[in-house]
Amino acid sequence: MMRYLSLMVFALVLGGCKRDKVILAAACYPEIADLQRGGRVVDVPVTFQLSGGLMLAGRLMLANGSAWSACNLPKEFAKDSLPLLVSGYHLTSPSLDVMNISPVPFEVTSVKYR
Repeated sequence: MMRYLSLMVFALVLGGCKRDKVILAAACYPEIADLQRGGRVVDVPVTFQLSGGLMLAGRLMLANGSAWSACNLPKEFAKDSLPLLVSGYHLTSPSLDVMNISPVPFEVTSVKYR
């Protein structure tokens, strides 16, 4: 009996680990259908930059000048010119192949001060 219970728990854990569909980040990109997590990055040095304009939003700037979105970034880290280390996922979708978007869709999963 204990063996079957252990096997069931193991199967549930394995089944719950794979999450390709992005639920939380979809709120950041309602116009992009079928968002999925792509490549994962860990502790990448970035600088948060307010984009200004009519809609106050921000982006994560890399040293090479590339920009990632700041989806799911906690508000306490959304200060202009703040150096950070972020981890998260690049987001992909079949519809992104024909769209020209900047910054690159990115889901922040953890962040810390640099």
